[in-house]
Amino acid sequence: AIFEHYLPRFAGDKLPSSAAGIVLSLTEKTDNLMGCFSIGIKPSGSQDPYALRRQALGLVNIILDKKLSIDLKLVFEQAYLGYEDLVLENSREDSVKELLDFVYQRMRGVLLDSGVSYDVIDAALSRPSFDLFETYNRVLKLQEFKGSPMFEDFMVVYNRVHNLSRKWESEEIDPDVLLDESEKNLYRKLPGLQQEIKTSLKAQDYTRALELLAALRADVDQFFTAVMVMVEDEKLKAARLGILKSIANLFNSMADFSKIV
Repeated sequence: AIFEHYLPRFAGDKLPSSAAGIVLSLTEKTDNLMGCFSIGIKPSGSQDPYALRRQALGLVNIILDKKLSIDLKLVFEQAYLGYEDLVLENSREDSVKELLDFVYQRMRGVLLDSGVSYDVIDAALSRPSFDLFETYNRVLKLQEFKGSPMFEDFMVVYNRVHNLSRKWESEEIDPDVLLDESEKNLYRKLPGLQQEIKTSLKAQDYTRALELLAALRADVDQFFTAVMVMVEDEKLKAARLGILKSIANLFNSMADFSKIV
């Protein structure tokens, strides 16, 4: 374990294998990274005298290789507490945010090197969780789904609901003002769909969640064929935008699909 806590020492080096070695390696790297970030020491260009990029990459590789679900925000916050008695340049909030961004950039490089499309990575990392391994799995499932026959339907639904509702904030819908059966149909489907998406994401069944949204293509097409959203009746317009915003937010819970090219 004493030797393993130094691993990996360089690109391509072996990773710690024992439980004690894994814990020690992650702890040391986290402590070193937070210690530096809290006093304003960060890599700049080609300058990285404390090998912080290597240590962050080691952190990423260990977590992904060992399939560890860890709340990195909580871990980094705890690491910061060890330095609170010192005169620090950055607040805990700023240090944690900057270190999370730094670590996720290292994971972005890992994903690019493995052949994942840059747009898929950017879309998913726009909605990162604090669980690195969860985010990694979500990226891989999005990449896989991008090559499926359902992806075209998925993006048509997303673009249609997102483009009209992106400046609208509310999901509130008054069902009493809805007129056409197409909008009433979408309204009736929303609660069940929202619950199914929530359940799928909790189980990390991203493929199921993506397929559920792609399956809305016919209903959404019918909605846009039957009604005009931006009508003069403010209550009716608000209800229709509320339907679209509710659907758009289901997409947004997984990734920022506006980044997909």
